[in-house]
Amino acid sequence: MFLKLTVAFLAIISLGTVLSAVAQTSRPDKIRKAVQGIGLQGDITVVREDGGWVYGRVQRIDTGSFTIYDIDQKADVNYSYDQVEKVFKGYGPGGMLQRDRQGRRIPPSRRHVGWIVGGALFGTLLLLVVFGLK
Repeated sequence: MFLKLTVAFLAIISLGTVLSAVAQTSRPDKIRKAVQGIGLQGDITVVREDGGWVYGRVQRIDTGSFTIYDIDQKADVNYSYDQVEKVFKGYGPGGMLQRDRQGRRIPPSRRHVGWIVGGALFGTLLLLVVFGLK
């Protein structure tokens, strides 16, 4: 009985240690991994800590920073991983109808959600019109 309790206690402690090590991954490390996942010459959307959104193509990836070619400024811009809050793979089209309320491009993942919601609303409206005519 004592052996089973000891083994269970040690398993719980080791599980807690592993989970705390996973939870302690810092934001700059997550950003670095995300940028490396996008890769060189990949389209990227960078959300800075000050709330600004930057769109471009990854030019260089270093251990403490990365460089992108900003498509709006038409210049290379270097960002430290500490300066960045979030990154997205790709960037939305630049047309005025394809931007959000703040004027930022809509990332592809969010644009797909918009199409799904819009299609569902259109389908609901269509059903209401069809059943309303009967």
